[in-house]
Amino acid sequence: MPIRRRWLGRMLAALSIAAVLVATLVVGAPRGADAAAPDGATGATRVMFVGDSITHGWTGDTTYRYWVWREFARQGLAAEFVGPTSALLRGTTYLRTDHGFQNRHAAMGGTTYRYHLPQAAQLTQAHRPHLIVLGLGFNDARSETGAEIAVNAAAYMSAVWSVDPAVRFILNELTIGTSPATLEANPRRAEANPLLAQLAAADQRVAIAQVTTGTPSYDGRVHAFDGVHPNPTGETLIAQRVVEAAARLGFLGPVAGIVQSLPWAPKPSARVTTNKRRSIVRIRAVDLATFDAKSFKVRILDSSGKQVNATAWTLSRSVRLGVPRRTGRYTVTVELARFEMVGTPSVAARFKVRKSHLPARKRHAGRKGR
Repeated sequence: MPIRRRWLGRMLAALSIAAVLVATLVVGAPRGADAAAPDGATGATRVMFVGDSITHGWTGDTTYRYWVWREFARQGLAAEFVGPTSALLRGTTYLRTDHGFQNRHAAMGGTTYRYHLPQAAQLTQAHRPHLIVLGLGFNDARSETGAEIAVNAAAYMSAVWSVDPAVRFILNELTIGTSPATLEANPRRAEANPLLAQLAAADQRVAIAQVTTGTPSYDGRVHAFDGVHPNPTGETLIAQRVVEAAARLGFLGPVAGIVQSLPWAPKPSARVTTNKRRSIVRIRAVDLATFDAKSFKVRILDSSGKQVNATAWTLSRSVRLGVPRRTGRYTVTVELARFEMVGTPSVAARFKVRKSHLPARKRHAGRKGR
């Protein structure tokens, strides 16, 4: 009973705080015909992504920001992604950069509202966004309640609106982690989402990206490479929910189906040398860092695509593989892995073994009887 009373007390406190937030945001909020239209007619719509590592992305990712850009481009919305950086965590390599993708943003992996709140007004003054996609709170839940996270979200929006009250917001719902380290804080993440929805319901400048409550919902076992951070499929799911929210704010028309099951397809460089006479292939300097990979595997395939040899998953700087002593064409492929995410095989080299490469059979020395 004491535990249940504490739980009820926290829920009542959360609802009370949410009521205060709603009352605060309603004051001065544009309503009906007075609501400012998205500013796209006089120039590009400037979009700024603010968030943690889910928004930031890791080197070797596409990021959900790319898929948001694709939908903007498909609908012919002139957009400019703005922010102080284009970098990814641990590097700068985006897997996809086509369709003129602009990769600037204001996200930072591992951060909370405590990091971003002091910068809100300054970033707004510097980059003059029309739309901010706010993806914070996952890390905050380690030490803060859902109600406190909602208070921080309201404070961030207020800081931005003190500079420009016409800025629109998309609030990304907090995902629910499935890795062991995230389980303890998951109830607080779940608590925050309906409170964020109340903030959106109170102000027409705000919409919710239903990452967790939409169908399908974000599932760390399916959409993440480590139970938290999105894999390529998860990136499309988050993007789907963001552009749906953008459509509700009036920036976009009907949204296409973005969600799709996608492989991770890095193309790492590697140095491959072959000693055909000794039937040995050596693979060195496999590029793990560019894609933040944790291990790699090498396979040798024959001309039919059948595997003839392979290494175990390894971090070795150099590996050797034997090739069957028979003529034919062979392909060397490299696969990368990052936690539970395994990349598609990338061709590192092709080679041909000719009859002249094979060792000659030993002949009997001299004639019989000598």
